[in-house]
Amino acid sequence: MLEAPPIALASSFRIVLEGCASSDLDSIKPLEHAARRACATAGLTPVGEARHHYAPHGWTLVLILKESHLAIHTWPEYGAAVVELLSCRPDTPIDALAEIFKSELNAAGARVSRDEINVKN
Repeated sequence: MLEAPPIALASSFRIVLEGCASSDLDSIKPLEHAARRACATAGLTPVGEARHHYAPHGWTLVLILKESHLAIHTWPEYGAAVVELLSCRPDTPIDALAEIFKSELNAAGARVSRDEINVKN
């Protein structure tokens, strides 16, 4: 008997940004702008938001999306940020989103990883 193919639930993406200006990572405005621009580009729909500022520096911004969620975590002292996106849309343009975050946060480099989340049928 043949096993049924797995069911694709979502895609998990991680964008690691390096060489960012620390001022861009320790202010919520650039993070919000980058996240909203990325969502608009990908056709993702924000429905809620949470944020936390760490002392002495750094932010986590989470957008709850109709399609799942997007989170940005920053380490200004290292010029680094990580964007995590879980999306139920199979056509999420992750490379375009990586370019948006790289540009908006003035990063020297961006690395993208992707993991498909499947379950047995």
